[in-house]
Amino acid sequence: MRCMANAASSSAQPANMKSITSCRSRRRVATTFANLWPEAAEPRPGFHEKDQVENYLHDQVCVGTMSLLDAQRAIATNWLDVYRQQSQRAVATVAPPLAPAPQPAPASDVQITSVAGSGTGGRATVVAQTMPGASCSIAYRTPAGTSSTAQRLGSKIADASATASWTWEIGPSTRPGTGTVVVTCNGASARTPIEIG
Repeated sequence: MRCMANAASSSAQPANMKSITSCRSRRRVATTFANLWPEAAEPRPGFHEKDQVENYLHDQVCVGTMSLLDAQRAIATNWLDVYRQQSQRAVATVAPPLAPAPQPAPASDVQITSVAGSGTGGRATVVAQTMPGASCSIAYRTPAGTSSTAQRLGSKIADASATASWTWEIGPSTRPGTGTVVVTCNGASARTPIEIG
């Protein structure tokens, strides 16, 4: 059980329109004790699944595919509908899409040519194209916003075909959602999202 703060406590919005506030922050602030209530983890779907819905709606607002008002209405009226739609989409996309064949990158550049996320306990893979012999590193930021210290995220030297790749395990406590990967080779960097869950 956890306590949830109602972030939308102004009179301009109904009191139950919480959580989705802006693209700059996911912080929730309780302004009064009246805005706190318990949310259970069990039975499922519980607060973990509701967090997934909130994060999904937040991401949709930030990339411009949904208005803030629509996201607030979705979470306020029936978040379970959004959760079920997400679950149906996940089942429909069981097989990951095939990555295009790697293309050589310009001499001073790096391009991420393949990204394969995973669920918790699985393995994620990232492939980058640069120049042969380039010194490369990878940084993975989890959906929770923390920097990963997973093994196998060390430095690599691009092979003769100008490819550097990493495969690492996604920890069992990693929150599902969208993380970020940054690959840096000889000072040039490329960034891409990675789906975990």
